[in-house]
Formats: sequence, C-alpha cells, structure tokens
Amino acid sequence: MKVVSLYSPKGGVGKSTLSVQLAFLGAQKGYRTLLVDLDSLGSSSHCLHVKARKDHDASVLLEGGKQLLASIQPTDVPLLHVLPSSSDYFALSALMAGKKHPKHRLERSFSSLEDSYDLVVLDGSTALDVLAENLLNVSTLVIIPVIPTPLSVRALEQVLALMIAKGASQEKIHPCVSLIDRRKRIQVQVAESLHAMDGVFRTEIPSTADLEKVAQLQEPVFLFHPNGRGAKACRELFDEVLVLLDAEGERPSGEHETNEENL
Repeated sequence: MKVVSLYSPKGGVGKSTLSVQLAFLGAQKGYRTLLVDLDSLGSSSHCLHVKARKDHDASVLLEGGKQLLASIQPTDVPLLHVLPSSSDYFALSALMAGKKHPKHRLERSFSSLEDSYDLVVLDGSTALDVLAENLLNVSTLVIIPVIPTPLSVRALEQVLALMIAKGASQEKIHPCVSLIDRRKRIQVQVAESLHAMDGVFRTEIPSTADLEKVAQLQEPVFLFHPNGRGAKACRELFDEVLVLLDAEGERPSGEHETNEENL
C-alpha cells in the first residue's frame, strides 16, 4: 500500500480538488483507492458527496483497526472509498500530542488498511505541527501545491526547510505549480523559477472553470469535462506520480477491473 499525500500550509491552493482527481484516477487505473480527508473543513469529502456518520470522530485516526475500517464509506466510483473528515479534526493535533509515539500515530493506524487498499491519497490539513509530521512519516510521496506568486514561493521555502529539519526525506517531497494563470506575467516568471528547483513536477495545474466546478457539482472533473485543460493536467500529474513511485520500486501493487471509459 502506497500513500500519496497532498499538503500545504496555505489554503486556497487547489489541494483538495487535486486530491479528489488523483484518487479518482487511481481507482480508474484499477487500484483499490482510499481518499483520506484529513482537513477539518471536509472539502474533498464534499466533492465526492460523502458525509461522515454521526459517530465518526478523531478517535478513528488515533486507534485504527476495526473502528477505522468501519468509518470508511464507498463512493459512486468503483474501487474508490473515502474516509471522511470530522469537525473535531480541529483538535487532532492536540489529541495526537497526548498519545504515545505521537509522530507515528497515522503509521500505526494505517497499518490496518494494508490488506484492503493499494493506494491511499491523503488530503492533509494546513497544520505545521505534529499532524504534519505524521503526514510526512506515513507518506510514500508528498505533493505540495503552490500558486506561483512570490509570497507562495517564500512560504514553500520555509515549509521545505522545516520539513527537512524535522527529518523528512527531501526525495519524497515534490512541489507542484497549482492554479497558474498564464495570462499573468508574474505567475509565468515565478513558475519558471519553481521549475528550476529540485523535485518540482513538470506538470502545471491551470486555473480553470472546470476544476472550480468540482466542488459545485460534487464529482471529479473527468465525469463532466473529461477533455478540458484541467482534466488533461491532472492526468499528466498522475502519470508523473506513478513514474516516481515506479522509480523507487514503490508503485502500487495490483490492478483490478474497472471502467476506464472516462479517462
């Protein structure tokens, strides 16, 4: 089982929308895929019409096991399941800090998913604390969406420095140019500087109306505008992710029958 996480300390960078697209593509590729919505706002859960059950709370992420598996919900997409967000995820960092091995709680919890899933896509919160350390430790690959503006690049550099200081492997961290508007000269210039950095994905996720509609229509972009620029970019990014996982001998194992007519 491989874990691909999306993380950003800044909101509004397209992180949750991108998480949904990558999870959809994983399922369409034939991988048993789980989207974990770790953001207390529940954006990626919303985009797939998934609501948490009344008894769902942060304890499922702390303890794992049968309680975690029972909280997972199916979607209308074959092979794609969701572990939805919960409003009390606001307190998740504090709850983790009070447990033994606080930096490895997700690793311990996710071990109960090994037999059920090939690929986990984790939509991370914006916290830069013990929750972020858990995300780093459990992930095979970490994607950091970055809007190409000077302040966003400055924030990225600070986050990368903090992650490295916390012991994260730089090889697993990969920024991605997100929501770029190529009509804006400054964004084009900043994107060029980002691509000069190590580990940055070649693919750029554009700022498009079709990706903005994902939250409104509550379904992946491939189901309502499969040939648009947004869908094309997400496919290309997913292909890059698979290449990286394959290069490390970490590509998800097992492909299961599914319908790929929308790809």
